[in-house]
Amino acid sequence: MSDDPAASSSSAADAVAANAAGGAPETGKPVQGTAPAVAAGADAAAGAAAVYRPKGLDESLIGASDQETIDKLFKSYGGLRAKLSTQGQAPESPDGYEIKFEGDLAPYTEKLSADPVFADIRKAFHAAGVPKASGEKVVALVMQSLQTGGLLEKPFNADAEMAALAPDISDAAERKAAVHRMVSENQALLDGFRKSGMPEAAYNAALELQDRAGGVQLVQWMKGQGKAPGPLAGGGAPGGGPVTREQLQARRADPRDDYTSTKFDPAFAAETVRLYQQLEAQGA
Repeated sequence: MSDDPAASSSSAADAVAANAAGGAPETGKPVQGTAPAVAAGADAAAGAAAVYRPKGLDESLIGASDQETIDKLFKSYGGLRAKLSTQGQAPESPDGYEIKFEGDLAPYTEKLSADPVFADIRKAFHAAGVPKASGEKVVALVMQSLQTGGLLEKPFNADAEMAALAPDISDAAERKAAVHRMVSENQALLDGFRKSGMPEAAYNAALELQDRAGGVQLVQWMKGQGKAPGPLAGGGAPGGGPVTREQLQARRADPRDDYTSTKFDPAFAAETVRLYQQLEAQGA
């Protein structure tokens, strides 16, 4: 140690200056990190730990800072809104979903619009928040698939059914009257079968077919399967002989053969029909 006070003071000043500049003192002892560097590292660590991480949020949406996380969320939300805007919104009520078909399916629109099954479908769509356009598209696709698979019954067309039953009658009014007569005859015959022990399920099934040409023709065919005729009550041929057209006309005038009369007798009417079939078989 120098005895010179000036030299000692100079050495101390040099040591302080070196330490402040980040260097090592002349003694050769290492110097720890400077205060600013330590503070910066501590701030970075504290910042990373302070980033808000909502539970369940996908890692791809978490940024290095809260601001970056918000930016990512905003960008994702914007894409979702753009997608939803193309799909539309659910209608205010279930009735807002329209049941309307085009092309070959168009004839089904009127009937199915009032069908209770489709009413339930509308309610289910609305409860789930299905957009109007999406719900209607789903229904149309399902109907198209059912039609392609042959699972749809052809829509009812009264004119087409009557034309199939009476193709030789061109006048619309006469054709309608002829078909009405056929259906009335079928009703009378089926009622007679029912009284004779026809199962209720079979009776109801046969009745349900009477709005289709095939169902009417089926029961008409059944009429022709009757064999030996019984007595012709109300104008029949005596002794069970061949029936005449005059006798049948007399039966037709009988109130028991008129389904609109309070005296209507299903068994009597069914017998009249059977006798007409017999007359046709005779070629009279």
